[in-house]
Amino acid sequence: MVLTESGEIYCFGGGSCGQLGFGDIFKMPLDVDRCPFMPVPKKIESLHGLVITQLACGDSHSMALTKEGYVYAWGEATLGQLGLDDIRDLPKNTENKPYQPYPTRVQALSNKKIVAISCGETHTMALTDSGHLYSFGANGCGQLGQYQNEYDKKRRESYEEITFPKITNDHGVSFMSGFESSNSLNSSPRDSTSRNGGDSHRGGSDSNKGPHGQGDLNSMQPNQDENSNVAMVSPLMSPPPLQSANDYGIETICQAPKLVKSLMHRKVIRISSGGVHNICIVESKPSCILTDVYNSFMNSKFTDIVFKGFFTT
Repeated sequence: MVLTESGEIYCFGGGSCGQLGFGDIFKMPLDVDRCPFMPVPKKIESLHGLVITQLACGDSHSMALTKEGYVYAWGEATLGQLGLDDIRDLPKNTENKPYQPYPTRVQALSNKKIVAISCGETHTMALTDSGHLYSFGANGCGQLGQYQNEYDKKRRESYEEITFPKITNDHGVSFMSGFESSNSLNSSPRDSTSRNGGDSHRGGSDSNKGPHGQGDLNSMQPNQDENSNVAMVSPLMSPPPLQSANDYGIETICQAPKLVKSLMHRKVIRISSGGVHNICIVESKPSCILTDVYNSFMNSKFTDIVFKGFFTT
């Protein structure tokens, strides 16, 4: 996909799952393998009148973010990666997989202002202006950060905090996951059946995570500012020898956008996704009584306490 300065989208390439957003895939030309494709860049006319500010591509699905903070999705919908309420009436491709042929607004996120989007192989992340993170799609490897129970609480808390210099310029810095850069290497094919909840897709990651395209954390010059930003990387600990995602309290598929609660106490400011993993940057952790109280509750030190408010002098 290509995004123009005026906020229009042009797509080309393979489109067997509707990821190009041109409508009925059976009306598209076929390549040498008899798969639908678009040989030249073509504008997505169904988004006419909308100013798109950001794009993200998964393996077979696409996302777009408008200037107003609305999210549009199209492409394969098998594993909930589009965040749509109901996929039962969607058309199906030759592999019997449901797909959304045209860009459609993700209604579940309509009451939130989204400022960044990110796609893995078959999952999607959306960041709100308040710094909260929402995820949906395949979760066979825990890439959504969603847990159903408290079985492995240490695992939820085992994020490594990588402190790096605070961004001080006006242009910001973007970054990408290792999965995207690894696509340029001669890596061997990977079996992704288990990690995508029964799907065999391999896919890309999101595209630009900032206004100036791909970047690198190393592009920031060191300084001694104590208000440095923090990158959250998960997990650190080796998982216990369990047999399935459900043993970890993980839903393998999440159809609707769901808040990543384990990061609610931190303000997320940057996101990026790999095939089945994510990385985000959060603001430096404030030192205040509210944070201490929150951590105490997360560690289950108090129960049945009602706070009427906080007072400072």
